[in-house]
Amino acid sequence: MRKDKAALAITLEQARLIPGEGIWRIVFARAFDCESARRAVSLIEAKVATSFNHPVRLSLEVGQSGPEAPQEFIEPS
Repeated sequence: MRKDKAALAITLEQARLIPGEGIWRIVFARAFDCESARRAVSLIEAKVATSFNHPVRLSLEVGQSGPEAPQEFIEPS
């Protein structure tokens, strides 16, 4: 993701990913970051689906992010 959308990658690194049954949540500390990600949600879903080898639907939310936040989205080689 960093190659395609560097600013988006930084925003995602500061968010918290919460896997779930069916829909995964990404929680952002700021509404601005959530809106930025919302504009690229199809790209994010495609990258996450590729990484985990199955389709993933995302819910983007504003809330408390914290130390549980992922350091980066890992892309397959």
